[in-house]
Amino acid sequence: MANTLLSDYLSKNSSVNKPSLVDPANSNSVIPLTDYTVNTNTRVNTGTSPNSNDGDPLRTAFQKLNNFIEASYRTNVNVNADITSLSSAGTFLGAKTYTEITALSPNSNDTVILSESILTLNPDATPVYTNKITSASFNLTNGVYSISAGSLLKYNGSKFALEHSNSAKNITFDFDSALSRLSTGTASSEKTGAEQLEMYAEYLKLNQGAANSVRIQAQTVEDAIVELTVRQSTSGRDAGYYA
Repeated sequence: MANTLLSDYLSKNSSVNKPSLVDPANSNSVIPLTDYTVNTNTRVNTGTSPNSNDGDPLRTAFQKLNNFIEASYRTNVNVNADITSLSSAGTFLGAKTYTEITALSPNSNDTVILSESILTLNPDATPVYTNKITSASFNLTNGVYSISAGSLLKYNGSKFALEHSNSAKNITFDFDSALSRLSTGTASSEKTGAEQLEMYAEYLKLNQGAANSVRIQAQTVEDAIVELTVRQSTSGRDAGYYA
């Protein structure tokens, strides 16, 4: 990434690519490189008051202005270079639904961001998905393959592939895998392995063969928390207990 800040060129503590501030008539430095700072020496000194004659001479003032113009020009050139590089790496097509993706005719490396999650039972057996998106991009969660909303898909010349998986609230929630870790005492928890095994044993007693009676079936972390909260707040009502 090229330097895109004026301070990269005007601060003595940053880039070495500082434009020279010299008197073109004799090549003498007007301001030493060691004094290059944005907020003091490179600023035009206008004096304490009009006609006070304690500010920068006119020639020095214009040389300082030229210095800022040159630095601004170099910054703009680098910004343009970065934008050009980004464009050559692929166009960003904005937020799209799956229906919108199927209507695209993308170029190589074009990238889209999903505005909503994509769900399918089996992407390999569903050509409408795999003709546009590589099946490896789908994550299996509770029997459903999905790509979370907010994820980035990049076109590889024939299909879109997952470039970045969204890790915000839409991150998928896999109840079965988490329960499996609890059953072996290896869940990511402050509870010890023995405490986790005890929890799992109590869970099995509660299940009593009805595998889906307490199974959290939400597809995302956020929805799983809500489902668990609602279940806890309504527990006991079927037995006639009310808050």
